[in-house]
Amino acid sequence: MKRVISGIAMTTCMFLSAAHATPLVSDSSSSLTVQGSLKDNAGASGCAVSLSRNSVEDIKRADDIPVQGEDARIITSVKLSVNPINPSLSPIDSCSREIIDGKVGLKLTGPADTVEGTALANTLTGDNAASGVGFGIFTLQGKSIPLNSVVNIATDVNSGAAVIGVAMVKLKGQTVTEGNAQSNLTVEVAHL
Repeated sequence: MKRVISGIAMTTCMFLSAAHATPLVSDSSSSLTVQGSLKDNAGASGCAVSLSRNSVEDIKRADDIPVQGEDARIITSVKLSVNPINPSLSPIDSCSREIIDGKVGLKLTGPADTVEGTALANTLTGDNAASGVGFGIFTLQGKSIPLNSVVNIATDVNSGAAVIGVAMVKLKGQTVTEGNAQSNLTVEVAHL
């Protein structure tokens, strides 16, 4: 029995000494997030439009809004920018070259009013919708810009920008009723 206990004690000591002989290692892991996209042509170029704001709110009294086609005194400004889709290719990509050469503008489109087709239509319907109004597009000086017009851009190296104004307008020959109004303006790259 003494031999069995001595054997167990010896075996335990050998295991303990082996455990103490192993250095304490503290491993630490890291991770890397990998992202990418697959395109037909990795060197693709083109122009992209961005806006300084996604929405404009225009709250006025009917007496304070201009008639369609007239100058506006109070507008909300929006900066429209056009830049190369793939800036790493600048200044040799086609967008940068066209901007530098003055061959890029911005076309302003959207649902046209039914009176003259020069303002954005109020797309809201129902009991709370205003009638007889739309949204005009203006220069910073308040001069009317007809819908579907191309706006010239000022160039800055390989990008361009223009600033427009937006304001509610009374549609010519229509009776204005109070309520809510809404529309959507699409800004497209125009190759001149």
